Amino acid sequence: MREFVVRGILIGMKSIAKKAPVADDFSVFEALRKKGVSVPPFATDMKDIGKVGLPAFIMSRAKGGKVTKETVMRYADIAPAIAKASRAGAEVVVQRSVAGHELACGVMRHERKLVPLMPVDAIPRARHESVPWHLTERQIERIQALAVKAHKALGRATHSCVRCVVSGKDAYVTAVELSPVLSRGSLFAHSAAVVGFTLPELEESLS
Repeated sequence: MREFVVRGILIGMKSIAKKAPVADDFSVFEALRKKGVSVPPFATDMKDIGKVGLPAFIMSRAKGGKVTKETVMRYADIAPAIAKASRAGAEVVVQRSVAGHELACGVMRHERKLVPLMPVDAIPRARHESVPWHLTERQIERIQALAVKAHKALGRATHSCVRCVVSGKDAYVTAVELSPVLSRGSLFAHSAAVVGFTLPELEESLS
């Protein structure tokens, strides 16, 4: 066999008890969920915050693009954190903090077929070591199937790199990079190299 980052759902304080404003991050994450892709729990308004779970990320994105992130351990801290971010005119993101093994899996069209590549460690444990050798064949197949499902749910690229977190028996998509750059140090390139693709071969296959 041969990574647009989504971190949560945008919540505006002006509509905190109403429908959340549609933005790029929200649209993509919502599209994944609607297609049945497993993503970390999130909420569209305050009444659903309890379903997100703890610990949670309260991330705000200012108009200039700067992103800040705060981890909250108590439900009582969520509303003050959102109010603080909103006073700065920022959009606010609320998402469960899912701890676990972080992986990345490339997906690409090869010979007219959509194929998953090999999952690799998003954070290599040692230099030049990116293959999660401790994963079972069944776990690898599960991550590959999840990556393909996320790619299809967005359906806007010839190739992508899907980042996941494996937490116990659960696996969640935490980020999707559409049409990642074909560079030697990219996670997509690592995922492809494990199954034998060189950069020239990737460029030719995806051209």
